[in-house]
Amino acid sequence: MHIQSQDLALRTKDMHILLVEGLRANLDDVYVNACKARIIKLKEEVKEHEQTISRLKAKLKVEEAKLKKHISF
Repeated sequence: MHIQSQDLALRTKDMHILLVEGLRANLDDVYVNACKARIIKLKEEVKEHEQTISRLKAKLKVEEAKLKKHISF
């Protein structure tokens, strides 16, 4: 009976280790997926800011052209 108790304890320990490793792997996957999603969102934000900068630069050129036209008179 003592050997069966030891065997059961070892199997329980093995199951616990497998469970912990499985949970750790799942947490790693969740973390990686969250990081990937955040990176995608940040890239989208950067693209939006770049588009805003481009529009502002175009407006600036128009205003500078108006100023040069006004000054040259």
